Amino acid sequence: MKLDNVTILLEGEPNNSDALQYAISFAKNHCAHIHFLRVVESYSKLSLLLETPTTTIKKTLQTKLESEIDEFSSFLGDATYSSNMREGITFVETIRELARTKSSMLVVPEPEKPPIYFTNTYEHLARKCPKPVWLIRNNCLEKPFHILVVTDIDTNDSTKMSNNKKCMDIAKYFSTANSNYIDLIHTWSLPNEYYLSEVASNISKNKINEIISKEQHYHEEWFHGFIAQQKGIKINAANLLNGDKSRVITDIVKKNSIDLLIIATVDDTTTPGLLISNEAENILQHVVCSVIAVKPDGFHSPVSEQP
Repeated sequence: MKLDNVTILLEGEPNNSDALQYAISFAKNHCAHIHFLRVVESYSKLSLLLETPTTTIKKTLQTKLESEIDEFSSFLGDATYSSNMREGITFVETIRELARTKSSMLVVPEPEKPPIYFTNTYEHLARKCPKPVWLIRNNCLEKPFHILVVTDIDTNDSTKMSNNKKCMDIAKYFSTANSNYIDLIHTWSLPNEYYLSEVASNISKNKINEIISKEQHYHEEWFHGFIAQQKGIKINAANLLNGDKSRVITDIVKKNSIDLLIIATVDDTTTPGLLISNEAENILQHVVCSVIAVKPDGFHSPVSEQP
């Protein structure tokens, strides 16, 4: 994955938050073009309310966006950048703008005063945007960054294995700062473990433990092998934990004060329009850190690239 063009979505009041400054700094450090985007729900509604021609409304809002960018020009420095206003539903028009500009990543910096629809917009983008979506929260910008990368195993599933690689590729962009801590986590559980002793009453406790131990060993071997394959990235800690994935990950995020969670939110591209896995949905709803939501190659967004 190469970061050639990063789109930054601006929401709420004019934004000069720490999250926005960090987003700009990140893009500059990787020599990426920065594209700023704002979305207005309806020019015609504003025109009726203000009794002002639509063309005037458009021109005024575009000028306001340019003025907003001028206010944090000192952070931009010599970075190349552009901007645009779109009309419509925020997450829909954002996805279309990413396609138009061929952006590598969408960054959503939390405003200083987040609007009530902020989380809802991010959840839609995490579900439906084909590019990595990074929500940067203002309260998770302590340095060094503590980063957690979620890995998933299924050697027979090319999508999951591709997701692992994409998550690690993104993590590498943060590993250039030696002070950052990058942890890996892989959760495992034996399918229907709870019902084994109930259904198979003729199976001994020792046999059940043997089955569980074999499953654990399988995951241990894969996880250790995966870690050994990671070149050019310093891994601070590797967590192999048994239990429900969403519960384990949300607990680790809280316990270890994680600043950034990198997670694949879709693990199936065979179902057109599939939005997000149940586990990822639960995790995104409960963590309060910054998150980068990753989609697999071949993901088909339910949002068309053209109106």
